[in-house]
Amino acid sequence: MKRDQKVLERVHNLTLSFLAAGSLDFQGTDAASLAIDLKLDRSNVSRILNDLWKDKLLIKILGRPTLFLDTSALKEYYPNQIIPSVIARGEKLSDFLSTELSSEQAVSIYPASRNSLDDLICANGTLNKEISLAKAAAAYPPHGLPTYIYGNEGVGKRRFAKCIYQFALENDILKKNAPFISVSCHTLSNDPGVFRKQLLGVSKSSASAKSQKGFLDLAQNGILFFEGVEALPPSSLDLLTSVIKKLSYTRVGDVMTHSLDCMLLFSSHLSPEDPALSMLTNVIPAALKIPDLNNWSVSERFHIVLSAFSKEASAIGCMIRIHKEIFSLFVTMNYERNITELKNDIRSVCSKAYLTSFLNKQNIVYITWEHLSDKMLNWNSKNNSLSPEILDFLSHLESDSIIFDKDGTSSIDYVLQNTNSVAQSFTEPDFLLNSPDSSIEDVKEYLHSNILSLNDCGHIQLETIKKNINPVVYSTVITELKLQDRYPDYHKHLHLLYGILLHITNVIKREAGTVPVSVNLETDTAVSKKLMPEEFKVVCQILKSLSRIYNITFHSQEIDFIASYFSILNQWSTHISPGILLICHGNSTAADMVSCAREKMKGDYALDFINFSPDMTLEDCLSLACVKAKELNHGAGVLFLCDLEPLTTIGEYIQNETDIPVRVLSPVTLPLLLKCVEMATSNTLTLQELPMESGTKEFLSNEPSNEFVRNLLEKVLKKNCIFLDIEKAVTILTHCLENTLADLNRSLSNEIAAKYLCHCCNMLERVIRKEFWNYSNLNTFVNTNAKILHIVEQNLEYAEASFGINIPSSELAYIAEIFL
Repeated sequence: MKRDQKVLERVHNLTLSFLAAGSLDFQGTDAASLAIDLKLDRSNVSRILNDLWKDKLLIKILGRPTLFLDTSALKEYYPNQIIPSVIARGEKLSDFLSTELSSEQAVSIYPASRNSLDDLICANGTLNKEISLAKAAAAYPPHGLPTYIYGNEGVGKRRFAKCIYQFALENDILKKNAPFISVSCHTLSNDPGVFRKQLLGVSKSSASAKSQKGFLDLAQNGILFFEGVEALPPSSLDLLTSVIKKLSYTRVGDVMTHSLDCMLLFSSHLSPEDPALSMLTNVIPAALKIPDLNNWSVSERFHIVLSAFSKEASAIGCMIRIHKEIFSLFVTMNYERNITELKNDIRSVCSKAYLTSFLNKQNIVYITWEHLSDKMLNWNSKNNSLSPEILDFLSHLESDSIIFDKDGTSSIDYVLQNTNSVAQSFTEPDFLLNSPDSSIEDVKEYLHSNILSLNDCGHIQLETIKKNINPVVYSTVITELKLQDRYPDYHKHLHLLYGILLHITNVIKREAGTVPVSVNLETDTAVSKKLMPEEFKVVCQILKSLSRIYNITFHSQEIDFIASYFSILNQWSTHISPGILLICHGNSTAADMVSCAREKMKGDYALDFINFSPDMTLEDCLSLACVKAKELNHGAGVLFLCDLEPLTTIGEYIQNETDIPVRVLSPVTLPLLLKCVEMATSNTLTLQELPMESGTKEFLSNEPSNEFVRNLLEKVLKKNCIFLDIEKAVTILTHCLENTLADLNRSLSNEIAAKYLCHCCNMLERVIRKEFWNYSNLNTFVNTNAKILHIVEQNLEYAEASFGINIPSSELAYIAEIFL
C-alpha cells in the first residue's frame, strides 16, 4: 500500500472513531501523530496531508497543531450537508453540520444474540472440538444422545445447553415449537419422592386421583436439561440412570410404559469420573468439558470482554469510553467464577462510571482507574507486564481509548475480524503442484513470499495456525525431525514450522478420497533428490508414514515443494543476526530499556548496553564499546543504538579499531529497540535492512560530522545565549530546520543554518521570558505568505513541546522571512 493511501486510510478510521464519540469540535489528527502511528517521516506525512486536502479528500482545521478529518466519512454521516474544506481557528465544525446522523453508522461484529453453537465466541477455537461433539449428539436419531456438560462455576454450561437447542431448531432436528425444559436440581435435592413424581409424572389411577405431567412428558420431542445434577441424591440419580438405559419410563401409579422421546442434557461442575456421579455418567455416551475462561485464547477473551461492554452500552443507552490499558486488564485478569465473575465485574465498573457521568451531567460514560475494584487494582500492580499477545492486539488499535456506542457497536471491531487470515491464506498455488515444468527456483521464490507473510504474523495468528494443523501430521513430522536432530533448531522458528505442517495438512485434505497410485518415493523423479539430498531424505520418511496412514500418494512436485521449504528452514535456523548495543546518556537509561526489552521479547538474540554516566569519559565509553562489540559480534556485525551526540559518531571509531561492520541509528526509542530485537529473533535483522522510525536517522561511519554547526555552537551561540540549554536547543532546532526545508523542497546551506539557528535560539530565550517581538503589518504578511508560515509553524511544534512554550505569530513571521 502506498504511503498516501496509508495516511488516508488512517485518517478515515480516526474520523469514524471521532464520529462514534459524538463530537467533532476541535477533533482531528495531525501530521506528528500520524507519523508516529505509521512510522513515516513527519515531513512526508505533512506533505501528503496537504496534497490530500488539495484534492478535497480531507478537510483542514486550522490551529496549533493543524488537524485533518476525512471528507468521505463526514459525508457518509451527514449526507445532506455541505462539508467545508477549511475550518478557521476558533470555529466549530458542528456549526456547519446538522446534529442528526445517518441511520446506519456502524455494523457490530456481534449478533443481537448468540444463541447458536456457531455463534459462540470460541466456536472456531477453544470450543471447536466440543461443538463438533455437541452437533453430532444433537443430530443423532431418533432424539439425540444423552449429553453430559461439565466445567467449573460460571463457564457457561447452561448457555451451551441452550445453544444445542438452538442448533437443533435451526437445522430442523427439532420442530419450531419444540420445548426446552430446564430443571434446577438444587431445588429437588431434598425429597427423592417429589423428584420421582416431577420427572415421571402421575397417572389418574394413583392415590391422588389427579394426573400430573412430568418433565419427560413436557419435554416430548424437545430437550430436557438437568442443571446441577450433582445435587440430586443417589436414588434420584439411579432413577435417571434407569430411564437412560431403558429409553422408556412409567408414570407414578401407572403400568403403561412410555418411550423416551426427548434429548437429555445434564450439567455439573464435577468430572464424569467423579464417584458421586459415575453411576449416571457411565450410561451417558457424550461428555463435553467447557474450559475455564483463563484457558481461552487472548483473541477469545478480547471478544467476550468486548461483547460484555457492548451489551452494557446497549442496556444503559449511553456511549462508554474506556482506556485500552484498563480494557486489557479485564482481558488478563484471573476470574475464579469465570464468565459470571467477569460480567459482574464489568457491570459493577460500568455502574460506578455511570454514576460519575450522571452527577457530572456527561453524555458519555468514562471508565477510569478509580472505578475499578481493589481486587483489579491489586492484580494490575502485581501483573503490570502485558503478554506479547496482548501487546500484539493493542498495537493495532487506532487510539488509546475504546468506544462503545449506545447501539452496541465498538470502535475496534475491525481488529478482531482478521485474526484467521494468515492460517486461511497459506495455501500452495496450483501451478506448483500441477505443472511438471515448475523449477525449484519457482518453488523457492513462492515459498520466500509465504515465509515473509508467516514471519509478520503475531501470536494470535500462530495460535490459529496451530489449531488448524492435523494432530497426526504434527506428531509424525515432529517425531522424524527429532530423529534427525533438526527439531531444536527448527523449534526456534515456530512460525515457519507451523507453516509447513499446515501445508501438509491441507494436502491431505485435498487428496483424501482420490485413488492412490503406487509411487516409490526413493526412485521418484523429484528434482530435490539431487539438489537437496538431505531434505529429500527427511521428506521421504515423513511422507511414507503419512501415505501408510491415509492411503494417499504424494507426487514429485509435492516432494520438491516440501523439500524446498525445509531447505529454506535450514537457512533460517543457521542465520546469524547482528548484535545490538544500546548506549544512552545517564546512569541507568540504557539498562532500563534493555531490561524492558528482555522482559517483553523472548528468543535468541545478542543485546547489551552501556550507561554513559556523567562520571564516564568519552574515551572510557569508546574503549568499553569496543570490548562489547567484540562480544556481540558473531559474524554479522553490530548495530549501535544511541540517543544523542557525541555517541552518534561512535561507529567510525569502532569500525577502525575492531574491523567489525557497524551501523548506527539515533535517536533511539523503546519502540525502535523492541523492533530491532523482534527482527533479530525472527532472523530478519541485517545491517543492510534496518528498521527506521519517524525522526530516526542513520549515522554512517564514513560520514563526517557537521563542523559548521559545531563551530557555530561553540564560537557564537554559547557566547550569546544567557540561560538556554544551547546544545539541546541546537539539536532540536536542527531537526525542525531539516523538516522545514524538506517541506519547502529546499536544501540545507550554511547560510540558512546560521540564520535559522542564531535567530531561533535567541527567540526561544525571548519567548521563555515572555518578551515577544512585534511584527508590523502582521496580517498582510500572513495573508501573503500563508503557506510558508504554516510550514514554519508546523515544524516548530517539536521545539514548543520540548521547551513548554507557545511561539506567537509575530515571532513566526520573522522566522518565515528567513526562507523568502
